[in-house]
Amino acid sequence: MDLLDFSDEIIEQIFLTQRISHQDLGNICQACKRLNEIASSNELWKVKLYNRWPTQWVSIPKESFRDVYKERSANDAMIMIELRKIMRGSFHLRSIPHKLMKEISRVSVSERSFIIDGLLAIINNADLKYLRMDLVYYARKVYDYVRCQKATSNLMNCVTRDGFHDLFEGIKFLAIGLEVDYLDNIHQIEDLKNMFDEKVLGTKEYEYPSMSTQEDIKRILWMFNDFLLKDGTFAQKAFLLMSDTDRKFSSSALKCCFYITLARKLGLDVNAVRIDDTSARKSQFFTSIKPSIGDTIYIEFRSGMLKMVDEQSNLLARLKATENATKKDIFVCLLHDVIEFYKHGGQISGRQIQKIQWLIETLLQLSPTEDESRLFLTRIYLHQNSNIDETLEHLTYLISHGNLPSEPIHQLLTVTKRLEEEKKNEEKTQPKLRSSTEDNQKVVYKIGMIMRHRRLGYMCVIYGWDNFCDMPYNWQRQMGVLDMLNGPNQPFYNVMVNDGSNRYAAQESLMMHANPGEIAHEEIGKYFCSIINSCYYKPTEMLNEMYPEDCDWFGCPDV
Repeated sequence: MDLLDFSDEIIEQIFLTQRISHQDLGNICQACKRLNEIASSNELWKVKLYNRWPTQWVSIPKESFRDVYKERSANDAMIMIELRKIMRGSFHLRSIPHKLMKEISRVSVSERSFIIDGLLAIINNADLKYLRMDLVYYARKVYDYVRCQKATSNLMNCVTRDGFHDLFEGIKFLAIGLEVDYLDNIHQIEDLKNMFDEKVLGTKEYEYPSMSTQEDIKRILWMFNDFLLKDGTFAQKAFLLMSDTDRKFSSSALKCCFYITLARKLGLDVNAVRIDDTSARKSQFFTSIKPSIGDTIYIEFRSGMLKMVDEQSNLLARLKATENATKKDIFVCLLHDVIEFYKHGGQISGRQIQKIQWLIETLLQLSPTEDESRLFLTRIYLHQNSNIDETLEHLTYLISHGNLPSEPIHQLLTVTKRLEEEKKNEEKTQPKLRSSTEDNQKVVYKIGMIMRHRRLGYMCVIYGWDNFCDMPYNWQRQMGVLDMLNGPNQPFYNVMVNDGSNRYAAQESLMMHANPGEIAHEEIGKYFCSIINSCYYKPTEMLNEMYPEDCDWFGCPDV
């Protein structure tokens, strides 16, 4: 029976199967007029479109679904090309340089770009998580970068707009950049407003009491502050929950944003005031309300408390004269506070370093004169051995325009120039061959093997090795290498541990794991593309090139 012997409905159902690709449909359209009409149906392409990208949509298109399918397919192909470039270009670095992200970031700002959708489709694909974990790893890195760039752009637009009516918009964009769920905070503000309406005013929004006189405003303001202070209500609500640290973040600037947003919802014309505390070398934020000319009421935010102060109070007398704060002042202070929160939060993970880097880069766009932050950013770049060009620009700026001591800056500049020169003269990394030397033949274990530490018991995966301990003498002495049975003249392995750490372990300290499993490490996708039978990690193309004689093994060694 020929295909044309079927009805149009049955042919359409055949075309909708996953075995028929969009390339197949394009070829079918050229076969005859009838098949062209069926294969060109907008409804057919709509189903094909949603079957391939079922969840990742910014908006539902109104035009031809076939055209959208073509755009998305081309978009996905471009993503794959860029991801491969990024994989190869950043493999030997601790982070991905900005210049490798340039092309994909440029395309992502287009109105018709599906870059974020395409990246999320890779990240959320359950099959790829185990079959192409390297693809998921780099897609996640690029997604984080693109998301942060958009968050910075939106935050800058928000800050440059007049007035305080959209303060919480800025908080939202900051939360998006940090991957913090800000929806709870929006609900908290609405809950506080509704609680104040019902429990204190005993009324609805459209029945608010008059605030036409000074006494009316003062009365509502005192009721409002009394309500917020009661049982620590405000302190319990004015925070962001940082999911990656399991800690709550709050600061005077954040409380100021919450307070102003809430007060303006109640009709109180509240503004921000900045008071520079020279002794603490930082700004305190207050809100001010003027019931009448010459009669200003200040509300202080500090230590989770609200405090009413007047212009003659000891606090204001000790500090410099007040001045009206702009949204820029608030967010510069807020960014400083979040940076300090991450810097002093105990052990810092790789993702948290990336967040600190983004926060400082955003801060410098808002306030280019933040010299100490600029210097700290150069240290992050150098630590990651990436963005050397940007590091040189920042250090040159600090020497020319900064107010910091010049000696440490010149030292960093010397280090950066040396790294730049080494990169220019860098020779291609030579592969490590087991068969090349007698010492290499002593290396028993191979890349991708899941091991157990004999003494410490942790599970890990091997991603590199040396035929001797390639660490300084002091490190060897401190770690007890000199007291080992075979000492430093035995193979040592670079391993990723199940607790998220990286270690350097001696061959005599490792053994094959009796019950191997998946290694929970955020960098696993950088070195491996899949896990086979839960007992072996398959190396990426780049790692395979470094250890070509390791990567053909899929069983157990003859130990």
